[in-house]
Amino acid sequence: MKRTPITFNDLARVGMVLDPFPLDTHGSLTVPPEVFKRLPIHAISLLMNALYPPDPNKVSVQGVVVADEAATDLTFLWPGRFVQGNLNILVGDPGTGKSFLTLDMIARVSRGAPWPDGGAAPKGNSLLISGEDVTSDTIRPRLEKHNADLSRIKIIDRVECKARSSEGQLRLPDHIDALADEVRRVQARILVIDPITSFLGVKDDHRMTVVRSALTPLKQMADEHDLTVILITHANKQGDKPPIYRVSGSIAYVAAARMISMLGMDPDNEHRRIFAPVTKNFKTGPPLAFSFVEVEDVHPRIEWEPAPVSVDLTDLLAGTPEREPGAMAKALDFLQATLGDGPVPSRDLSDAADRARISQPTLKRARQRLGIEAVQRTTGDWWAWWPGHGERPGSGDQDSP
Repeated sequence: MKRTPITFNDLARVGMVLDPFPLDTHGSLTVPPEVFKRLPIHAISLLMNALYPPDPNKVSVQGVVVADEAATDLTFLWPGRFVQGNLNILVGDPGTGKSFLTLDMIARVSRGAPWPDGGAAPKGNSLLISGEDVTSDTIRPRLEKHNADLSRIKIIDRVECKARSSEGQLRLPDHIDALADEVRRVQARILVIDPITSFLGVKDDHRMTVVRSALTPLKQMADEHDLTVILITHANKQGDKPPIYRVSGSIAYVAAARMISMLGMDPDNEHRRIFAPVTKNFKTGPPLAFSFVEVEDVHPRIEWEPAPVSVDLTDLLAGTPEREPGAMAKALDFLQATLGDGPVPSRDLSDAADRARISQPTLKRARQRLGIEAVQRTTGDWWAWWPGHGERPGSGDQDSP
């Protein structure tokens, strides 16, 4: 960092202020504390360093004098909506389409295509870390539906150490250096972490100090690489709270992010979504709306409305039904139809899902969402049972571990 040099006027002021205070017989200088308050920081630092040389063995506090820091404007990846060089949070209920929105953004950046409300997206590369969707059966088909240049998008699915022949899931802040290396290697413009809670190497994301320690290195990385980081998270259940407090987990998420936006369902149209900024301490874009089209396909796409919309942010997340478009919705409908009349053999259920072109990972997540249980009968075979729909397999059967 370039420092402003100590000027002649600074030195003159030091001499002028200290002139009435001669040295005593021991060469010491006694100056009333209030005298120092007349000096600018650079001048007093020069004086104090001469009188009390810093001890290299002690921890010292470092910073920057504001006069040395050039003023800069806030820069955006998507003007008024997602800030460059910082953390952004996208919050919404499950199934509202947060992943769809960010994939549409990534697709636009990959081609340098226009943003929905005008202006071109900067063309570049993107990184995506997903803890919920499979690349082959969900992420790639969705990106293709949005005309993405797939050669500009990389999915991070693990970390590895070749020297130790080991690999595992990325955790923050443990792997922040490896992540920063990858950002630098691909010259990424945008990084999406979906959801952020799946990749924090902490046990309790409701503790402010724990979350802050995990997000601070990520924020520093964003600043260093002028990277737009988008953290996806769910909304909490506190519907009576102001919008900024609807972010699930610790308030540290809100404190760390420069921009917070929310995505909610239009209560009058299950295929329509409202995307609105929550942050209000600088000029943001107005709320926008998009709808899911081609919903009869396994992978629908989103289509934006050209005009801004008016919305009450307090009501935006209230009562959003947990319905997810695309592959998850198809899996949920399949399970409800298949198990609505009672339990079926797990093998038959799995085979039927394959014939319906529902992936096993998606089927597993749908089963968890509906609370479907796997029960082993006394004959040794496994059955899938949806509690409340038909009788549970016979007495003496046991639940799966």
